[in-house]
Amino acid sequence: MKSENIVRFTRRTLLAGLTFLGILGAAVSAEDLKRVQEPEFAAEAVREVEIVKDGETALEITYEPQENKGSYAYWTMRVPYDSSVIMDTERMYSFFGMLAELDLSDAALEGAEQPDSVQPDSGEPDAEQSDAGSADAEQSDAGSTDAEQPDAGSAETSIRVRYLDGQQGQSGQAEPDSELKLLVQKQDNGYTGYLEGFEDRVFTLDSKIMDAVLFAEPYQMILKITHLVDIGAISEMQAGDGQKTLILKKDGEELLINGEKSAEDDFNQIYMQFMSVLVTGAVPEDYVPDENREAVLTLTYTYADGENTETVQYFPYDDNSCSVNVNGKEFFLVDKTEVENLTGLLER
Repeated sequence: MKSENIVRFTRRTLLAGLTFLGILGAAVSAEDLKRVQEPEFAAEAVREVEIVKDGETALEITYEPQENKGSYAYWTMRVPYDSSVIMDTERMYSFFGMLAELDLSDAALEGAEQPDSVQPDSGEPDAEQSDAGSADAEQSDAGSTDAEQPDAGSAETSIRVRYLDGQQGQSGQAEPDSELKLLVQKQDNGYTGYLEGFEDRVFTLDSKIMDAVLFAEPYQMILKITHLVDIGAISEMQAGDGQKTLILKKDGEELLINGEKSAEDDFNQIYMQFMSVLVTGAVPEDYVPDENREAVLTLTYTYADGENTETVQYFPYDDNSCSVNVNGKEFFLVDKTEVENLTGLLER
């Protein structure tokens, strides 16, 4: 998604309010989920995916509705981003579509006559956005096979999917009712695997799908925005740089900017500007921040319940970038100039 389209998405999402899947419910325990010998599911039916490579969780995406969150934030990536990102759902569903294309029927059992491996149909990229397995000038291929292949030894490589059996469209209960766990082995000529609970059924797996799934890049499945907080869910937002402070507050029907009444359009425009900063890259894994550093800009969102808050801080990184810390989690870099432009709003 291009930068202007991300900003457009932000405006539309915050002011319109989305609805997806609809109902909130209690978490379902693993013991309550059914497992079948020949599982089938649609991309829209997926509620949770976990990819384990060589004994380490490489990717975990879950559907987690929360009453104080907009529906755009119901999907989250626990690994590797510790639930601190907004998912690019188009790319995410493309990834789920590849999982749904895996043939786990009798026809795919070892020894059965295998059809020619085909590239999974995960949708054609358009001018605004490509799918989770495509590349553009800014992003690498989410299904790249250049990475080291999974170890075929004792360390587990597996794919776990929790889904709602029988769902075909974007509607249905929030909780899954079914689960599969596919244990994978890399062979000289491709991949084999079996379903946990049905160990006597060993499948020959489509190599192109498996490469795309096992080496999907998490970074390609997130929106490149630092944060999104639903304007309808908050009572107040404070922005400060240590010297100046801007306060946006909702007091009943009144909208206040630094204590003065504001028109709704002006209030909304300023609010959205603080969420317009785009992610430009990732903080290196070996980065150790200075213990004495001070934030260039701190944003604090207070929800209407008066108890929950979101805190976003931008810290100096280098001459061109700031790092962004969201609720204590720091994964991404942003353009330093964009942050400086926001501090200019504090002059009101």
